[in-house]
Amino acid sequence: MRLPKYLAIAFCIAALIGFADAAYLTAQHLRGVIPPCVVLNNCEQVLTSAYASVGPVPVAALGLGYYGAVLLLLIAFFDTKNRKLLHIASWLVSAGMLASLYFIYVQLFIIGALCPYCLVSAFTTTVMFAIAVRVMYLD
Repeated sequence: MRLPKYLAIAFCIAALIGFADAAYLTAQHLRGVIPPCVVLNNCEQVLTSAYASVGPVPVAALGLGYYGAVLLLLIAFFDTKNRKLLHIASWLVSAGMLASLYFIYVQLFIIGALCPYCLVSAFTTTVMFAIAVRVMYLD
């Protein structure tokens, strides 16, 4: 079955928003700057916590790679119409969903603070996950 155009567009938009969010956080982290947290005033706790990096690599950079890989797979799918690429993207997004759930748990129950930038990432991954489930259901 064919992927509806609105789902393909939503998948790409969510991936682009996630990519932009992760790129911004990565750039700010590498510059040593805490981004302004207007909505939630305690997000500095999250962004400076031990959970914000894996060794010297900021978690946001891992997110940048994740969203970039999803975007590349989507672009390759649109170019070739090879459904396997869409399935790989869907599995990758499933792993991303698990990571998002873990990071939300860490923010709520370990750090005790929420980061709006992290919530944007979790939201975009949730949107992509819902689309990925639909994609897998279409086959």
